[in-house]
Amino acid sequence: MNRMRSFLILCALFVFTFLRAQNSSKSYLEQNRQDMKKGVKILSDSALVYGFGALHGSGKTEDVEVMLIQSLAEQHKLKYYFPETDYSTAAYFQKYIETGNEDLLYSLVKAYAERVPQEGSVEVYEKWKKLRPIFIKHQVQIIGVDKIANYQFSMLQMEDQLQTSTWVYKDILKNLLATSKSFSAYYSDSLKHTLKQLVESYEMNQDVILKEVKDSQVFKHIIKNIKYTFAWNDRETILFDNYKALNQSLNFKNAYQFVRMGLFHIMKGRMNRKATFFAQLIESGMYTKAQVMTIQGYLSDSEVLWYTNYYPNGDYKNYSTKGDAGISDHIFEHFQGIKYLKKTALSDMTYFNLNADGSPYSEAKNLSLLNVKKRFGSANWHPDATKATTDYIDAAVLILQSEAGYPIETLRVR
Repeated sequence: MNRMRSFLILCALFVFTFLRAQNSSKSYLEQNRQDMKKGVKILSDSALVYGFGALHGSGKTEDVEVMLIQSLAEQHKLKYYFPETDYSTAAYFQKYIETGNEDLLYSLVKAYAERVPQEGSVEVYEKWKKLRPIFIKHQVQIIGVDKIANYQFSMLQMEDQLQTSTWVYKDILKNLLATSKSFSAYYSDSLKHTLKQLVESYEMNQDVILKEVKDSQVFKHIIKNIKYTFAWNDRETILFDNYKALNQSLNFKNAYQFVRMGLFHIMKGRMNRKATFFAQLIESGMYTKAQVMTIQGYLSDSEVLWYTNYYPNGDYKNYSTKGDAGISDHIFEHFQGIKYLKKTALSDMTYFNLNADGSPYSEAKNLSLLNVKKRFGSANWHPDATKATTDYIDAAVLILQSEAGYPIETLRVR
C-alpha cells in the first residue's frame, strides 16, 4: 500500500511539474511576442552582431529577414550586412545595390545558389530588390567571409583589379569569363586547374603583379580565398579567419552587423562540440555573449524548395519541394517546444524574445527550441546538455504556411 501511495505521489508530482513548465513557457511567450505584420522591434541594449538563420528555401523567410533588417535600420543599428557568400560575390552584390542592374542581380543569385542551392530562388532575387533602398538610405556595406563555392565573381573582381596589368593571366581570365559554362568550385576541374596555375604564377611574380593592381590588399585576399578551394578546409575556420582579416581594415567591432546564414553558423554555443562561426567570435574574445544576438526562424505547415533539376547541357528542367520531416515541425521530426510557439502565435510571422527577465529559456539544462525530437533514429545535432536555450539563440520567429521558393530560372521561363 505504501509503495502504491509513493508511486501515485511521484506521478502527481511529475504531472504537476510538467503542467507548470507548460504554463510557464506559454505565459512567458504571451508576454514577449510581437506580430511582425504590425512591425517588430528587436530588443537588445548591447548587441553589435545580429544573426538570422532559418531552413533554406521557403518564401516567407525572406520576408522575415527584410522586416528584421528594416527594424535594425530604423534603430540605426545596421552598418555591415553579411550574406552566406564569399568576398567577391558580396562585392558584386554591393555593385547591384549601387547600380540597380537586375541582370547582374540574376547572375548573382545564380552564383549564390552554388553555396546554398535552395536560395537560388525568385524570392531571394525579390528580397535583394527590397533591400536595395534600405541599404542605400542607411549606407550599408555588404561583406562576404564564406568559402568560395562559385569562382565567377572572384575571377571578375581579379580581372577588374588587373585592368592596367601586363600579366598574361589578365587575358586568360577575360577569356575564361567569356567561355566557361560552369564556375563551380566543386565540379569545374579544368577551371580549377587553370586557377591553380594562375596562383602559382602570381606567387612567383607577386612583387611585380601587386604593383599593377588597383588594391593590393583586395587582390591578396581574393588569391587567399581561391587557394582555400584547392584542398579541404574547415568552413567555420574560414568564416572566422576571413572575418578577422577584414576586421583589420573595416573595424567591425565598432559597427552594427547583420549576418544571414544557416542555423549552424550563427549558434552562439558549440554544436556537436564544434565551434560555430558565432561561437568563435565569442570564444576568441572579440565579443561578449551579450554583444552577439541570434534570431532563429522556425517553419510550421510550410514547404521549402528542395531540388532544382537541369538537363545535361545545364538548361533548367524542373524543381521539387519538401514539406514533411526535416523542416522544423513534423510528427516524425520537430524542434522540442515548437508547439508553444504555435499556441501563442499572433499571425503567420510572430517574433518571440527569449531572453527577457524570468525567461524559462534561460534556465540551465532547458534546451527547448534547440533539441530535435525524432520518432525514428537520433538527431544529427547536439547542443551541450548543461546549457540553456539562450546560450545558443536569443529570439525565435515562427513562420506559418510559407510556400516553397521558386527557382530563379522560372523568372525567365514563366
